[in-house]
Amino acid sequence: MQQDWQLIWRFLGIAFYILFYFACIFIINIGQSSFSIISVPAVLVPILLIWITGLMRRKGKLTLTNSISLLLFTIPPIICLYLLGQNEYKSTFTTDKWLQYETERTYMIDDLLANHPLKGKQEQEIIALLGSNIEMNYFKEDDNIVYHLGMERGLVSIDSEWLVIHLDDNRVADKVEVVTD
Repeated sequence: MQQDWQLIWRFLGIAFYILFYFACIFIINIGQSSFSIISVPAVLVPILLIWITGLMRRKGKLTLTNSISLLLFTIPPIICLYLLGQNEYKSTFTTDKWLQYETERTYMIDDLLANHPLKGKQEQEIIALLGSNIEMNYFKEDDNIVYHLGMERGLVSIDSEWLVIHLDDNRVADKVEVVTD
């Protein structure tokens, strides 16, 4: 009877572990998460706990079966770290990436606005940095520049996100906002 309960608890533990990493992968993809002080420990702590408890239970002795099990348990955290790294790369703004990957600008917009403040720049400086604005009717007026960022971030991406840069009479950016249609 006790062996049945151990088997049930072991199965529940493995099921929880798998569900946890599926949730991590889902959150990383939906939230466009990258490396942070929260994301890396959240991904690594469960596998570290499994390694530590596995080694303590076997008093440092690893059999081939236990080694294979531990290696299989490391696959989900490696996938999560890979996805975090991929998002980290996508989220770094460069003019080349901005122009080449138009549908992934939602990844770059936070880095762009944090490291390249557009407010106070001349229209020509903005165009040199981001390229010419697209010819779309969404949010376009005579006194602004509009860039399509891609599908909105979040669980349900129905709308698109847009970068709208308002210009004053001297063609200098005086307001920058990210909007959805």
